[in-house]
Amino acid sequence: MSPASVGLAVLLMMATVWDVRSRRVPLWLTLGGSAVGLTLPIFGGTYAFTFGILGFAAGILLVLPLVLGGGFGGADALVLGMVGA
Repeated sequence: MSPASVGLAVLLMMATVWDVRSRRVPLWLTLGGSAVGLTLPIFGGTYAFTFGILGFAAGILLVLPLVLGGGFGGADALVLGMVGA
């Protein structure tokens, strides 16, 4: 298992525990994870960075209609974007 996969698993567990306990996911957790997910591919070159951006956008765009409709919160979209990045 790569260090990036372990880091993502830790972030997802933290978001899950926080969501179950308080029905909210803190912005610092979702934006911080997204920032790390978008900056790590920079070291892999342009190709990796492009796919990091596309993964982030795809993750957010998947749930954007549900967020705008009120079914999901904004943190849900950011968590999925974090996973995509």
